[in-house]
Amino acid sequence: MLTANHYSAKKDAERILSSLADSENFEEILYQMYVRKKVEQGLADIKNGNIVSDEEMAQFWHRWSEK
Repeated sequence: MLTANHYSAKKDAERILSSLADSENFEEILYQMYVRKKVEQGLADIKNGNIVSDEEMAQFWHRWSEK
């Protein structure tokens, strides 16, 4: 994986494409790229402390379920 200073979307796409079977359709390729981007964003959020505690999440769900 590349660091933020050396990020290359093209290299990332090439890496994803090379990991998929040749028979994958276009939708599956786009889905895999989307999922990997979201996972990497989530990992970056964790690294940067952008997280919600279990208690905060429980409170959120409790308030949401009362509506």
